[in-house]
Amino acid sequence: LDFGLPPSVYCAKQKVLKDAQTTLQRIVGEKPRIILITQSLDDHTHPPTLSALRRMLPMDSYTIIAPPSAKNKLAQIFPERILKILKPGETSCVGGVEFTATSGSLV
Repeated sequence: LDFGLPPSVYCAKQKVLKDAQTTLQRIVGEKPRIILITQSLDDHTHPPTLSALRRMLPMDSYTIIAPPSAKNKLAQIFPERILKILKPGETSCVGGVEFTATSGSLV
């Protein structure tokens, strides 16, 4: 990632999971009820990872909360009935947790 800042202020390196399957199994083992997608960028909506989660998690056991920009990508993998799309300023309560969408950072 490069935000144009000097390395003394910010420095990041791309990280790749060496054992993604173990990480996915750990996530599935926690039985998530909510999956929060904050952006539509590829590192937030990685199709192979999301497809694996869909295969591994029981359908309808979770809700995905995401911004409108991620809807088309997510709808290619998940049924729309489990997607909760929130526009900036909208609020929704899912599983007893209240979510309020913001416009976020311009990336």
